[in-house]
Amino acid sequence: MRKYSFIVLAFIMSLPINAQYSIPSATIPKRADVSINGITLNSRETAEKILGKDIPLVEKEGLPSASYYNKSRTEVLTIVLHHGATKNSFSEFRVRKAYLKEDIKIHQLNPLDNFVTGKGIRLGMSSTEVIKILGRECSEYVYIGNVYSLRYEIMNRDNSCNGQVEKDFVNTINQYYSEYRFEDGLLVEFAFGYLYS
Repeated sequence: MRKYSFIVLAFIMSLPINAQYSIPSATIPKRADVSINGITLNSRETAEKILGKDIPLVEKEGLPSASYYNKSRTEVLTIVLHHGATKNSFSEFRVRKAYLKEDIKIHQLNPLDNFVTGKGIRLGMSSTEVIKILGRECSEYVYIGNVYSLRYEIMNRDNSCNGQVEKDFVNTINQYYSEYRFEDGLLVEFAFGYLYS
């Protein structure tokens, strides 16, 4: 079974970026990302295909989650399950650099060199590269010293940022967010998904 999981993962990672989405990429707004290494938000099937059916969850910050290292143990992916969601249907993804000493149980995903979103965003990118992918429209940003944070939101209500694609995208949810933190101009942490209400 483990060998089969690695083969499936290798196949998914070889697909073109837009093919990794389980929903048509034309329905995903420019400023939204919905997958990471073949795991799609709120998709039990893609999570179980990559991580298996017995995903070891722990309660962290009030929500069940599981964390995984990349192959070199330099990055950590945390997947978050909202209360009331279908088993293994994760609503938020968070990626950050790994710490020398971690205070949580982290599992290993050996075949993955890096955690990469469906739109190609990964740690170490410049803010210019991320903005080129997601656009500058409707973003909020904050500078504090050498730290720069960039945030996008798509809400289930009318505003000047929401066209028809955005309205259709959040039709059944309250709010989508993505947040990117840069230090010295390079991406060191990011998160995206649906806010828990």
